[in-house]
Amino acid sequence: MANTPRSSRHALLLACLLPITASAAGWKFTPTLSLDERFTDNVALSASREAESSFITEVRPGFRWTGEGARGRFSVDYGLQGLIYSHDSDANTTNHQLGASLNSRWLDERLSLDADARVGQRNRSLLGAVGGGNYNTSGNLAETRSASITPGWKSRFGDAAMLEARWRMTYSDSDSENMEASVGHAVNLMLGSGTRFRKTPWQIGYALNRSGKGRVDADTGERKYFQNESLSARVGYLQSHKVWHKLTVGYDRNNGDDIGSGRVDGTWWTLGTQWSPTTRTTLNLEAGRRYGGNTYGIDFSHRTRKTAWTLRYVEALVDQYSQITGSDAFDIYLCDGVLVPAPVGSPPPDPVACGATPVLPAGPNASTSLVSDTSLSQNWYGTASYKTAKSLFSLNLGKSRRQFLSSGETDDHLRLGGNWSFRASPRVTSTLSLSTSRAESNDRDSRDWSLAWALSRQISRASTGVVEVRRIERSSGGETGPYSENSVSARVNMSF
Repeated sequence: MANTPRSSRHALLLACLLPITASAAGWKFTPTLSLDERFTDNVALSASREAESSFITEVRPGFRWTGEGARGRFSVDYGLQGLIYSHDSDANTTNHQLGASLNSRWLDERLSLDADARVGQRNRSLLGAVGGGNYNTSGNLAETRSASITPGWKSRFGDAAMLEARWRMTYSDSDSENMEASVGHAVNLMLGSGTRFRKTPWQIGYALNRSGKGRVDADTGERKYFQNESLSARVGYLQSHKVWHKLTVGYDRNNGDDIGSGRVDGTWWTLGTQWSPTTRTTLNLEAGRRYGGNTYGIDFSHRTRKTAWTLRYVEALVDQYSQITGSDAFDIYLCDGVLVPAPVGSPPPDPVACGATPVLPAGPNASTSLVSDTSLSQNWYGTASYKTAKSLFSLNLGKSRRQFLSSGETDDHLRLGGNWSFRASPRVTSTLSLSTSRAESNDRDSRDWSLAWALSRQISRASTGVVEVRRIERSSGGETGPYSENSVSARVNMSF
């Protein structure tokens, strides 16, 4: 599954840029090691009558390298995961897992350079067999690889205006047969008002995006890519320090008809209001017309001393790079009493602090399948949490729909999850989680649920132990049929 040359190429992209960001005094290099022993009664997630059990030994040496200096910061988290199976030595494999980022600023922060690289494993399709990790031998896992580099420039014209220009180059690839290597480019230009227009801020923007694997023209032999341009203008009115209104108008143009994709162009507009009665509460509402129909946007957050609430609804064109990097899919980890999202396929947060075990697996708005296509994506996402002195209760809801521009087909994914985390002592945390999901595509669907309990103990300042018991079950599935899995594991995470 792993592909060493391609994985190393992404790491090299970041490694070439790291020395320019931080001085040697600001560097920190930490070797890491995770050891895991797991027993599963259905290693391949087969139908019950064909289930085969296995002991799985996981060894994951790696390192975390961070740096911060006057010009910016960088971080690299890499692990080489080795999986050894008792039922079949031919199933033994290694996986690369990389998450790296660079953010640098130069010339009084006028010049910027950002970059990232990721290597990980994801399910090819949620209609295929989906387990609680990447250890199952169902054949539904694929390695994904992505990298980007974004130079930018920012100029200020006194207190009257500000000009910002960014050019992002991306690379994305996967072992999935439905996704080919793709190179994308995105240019963004923005001219916005300065502090002089505090009461009536304005902005003019231009964006050009080219992405996709491309399509070879049958007559000319030329490879053509999906390209979308957008020109927009926005004017706002600051009614008070708590209320802000805005009107945005624009025009989209793309070459969808030329490459067999659907066209999602034409004039568009949105009206929006942002209300921030306190620093703990923000509500942003938008409504208008775009992509040939009505469009909406919601972004709500509210915090109290014991609770936190969020609700978001976003409509956007999602290309292959955004699909791989987890813009609409992430795992949720419990870190020191706080829920922390991490993009699917990327390394988890600090494994010593978080136990390297997700509280809620694979979600909430995971793409139904990995495909080489651009889609019009509509995503709902909401969370609610309640915290006491020792407990944290949370609910998580995600709902997504994708309409593919090349075929016009749609897929849907709905997921609901919840967990209860109880801190029994300063070093011991118990987490109980339950989730259910439904994926639909091409008149096929799958319905799954998962119940897991994990007990985490901080053994020392640099090591954490985790014991986990999990059951997953699929009640229906157009591709796989029903199946279930029970597993138990013991893990130790160490840093040196």
